[in-house]
Amino acid sequence: PKGDEEKKRASSIFITEGGEAVCQIPLDRILVETDAPYLTPRNVPGLPRTNVPQNIVYVVRELAKYMKVSEEALMEHARENTERIFQIEE
Repeated sequence: PKGDEEKKRASSIFITEGGEAVCQIPLDRILVETDAPYLTPRNVPGLPRTNVPQNIVYVVRELAKYMKVSEEALMEHARENTERIFQIEE
């Protein structure tokens, strides 16, 4: 199926201190995750030690900054990519 082909091409790239790798990801390939319940976003004061899915906003904020796009554009592309890859229909 087409979804399997898309999944094979998707890859995880972690943000480096300078964000170099992230800048190279095309928006039509970006996915966003929180790594919940582990790896709580850094540099966000007051977050509990256990990560939760709601922390996705902090991940998007950092990715958008490194990629030099708006948070809204990044979220929209991530949503569209997730729906395409996992064959989610509205």
